[in-house]
Amino acid sequence: MLSFAARRLIGALPGLALLAALAVLAAGDGAARALAALPVTLGLVAGALALGLLAGVPLGLAAGRFRRGPLGAPGAALAALGPAVPAFLAVAVAFAVGRGGSPGLLLAALAVAPAADGARIARAALAAALEGGFVLAARGRGVPAGRVLRRHALPAALAPVAGALGGMAAALTAGAVLGEGLFDLPGTGALFLEEARAGAAGPAVAAAAALGGMVLALHVAGRIVGGWLDPRERAA
Repeated sequence: MLSFAARRLIGALPGLALLAALAVLAAGDGAARALAALPVTLGLVAGALALGLLAGVPLGLAAGRFRRGPLGAPGAALAALGPAVPAFLAVAVAFAVGRGGSPGLLLAALAVAPAADGARIARAALAAALEGGFVLAARGRGVPAGRVLRRHALPAALAPVAGALGGMAAALTAGAVLGEGLFDLPGTGALFLEEARAGAAGPAVAAAAALGGMVLALHVAGRIVGGWLDPRERAA
């Protein structure tokens, strides 16, 4: 596992180094300002990921386990909602309906997309895992159904969710940039909008590079967690 994590980290180093160099060359002290504001944006993105996945993944797993019947219906409905409500649209609607609102409203709006994505991925992954060869082989050896679900099917179903964190984070970052501008929050996204409107290309590029580095770091973290959950991912 350590070697797998090290490979993922090493693989991300060129991208992180490029983004850091771009930020420094684009705007010396602008890079420091972008990094100083990054915790606000990271809190929004990571908080929305956590809130959305905690809500959506269990519903998706239930939908994958009980594909017919009322127990799986909420997860199936949430999974179908995803493409219709991207993060930036949920943020815009929340701002319009809430007439400004609070950071809590922004966080809830951002959480809608990862909840739907988590439900969709977990539903499909668990359904596939339950029909996979290693699960059928375990059942054939007489392993209890509950143990097969916990030890084999669930890790295999959760690994793709973790592996998709990078894509979810990228979509959420776009929503967070819009949300910081609308809700007047002092994050790197708001800094990017401010500098871009002022025509300050250097500081704007520095802010964009900081946002890109954040997304890349979350992507690597997701791949590492996915490999820990499912050893088959370590060979990817």
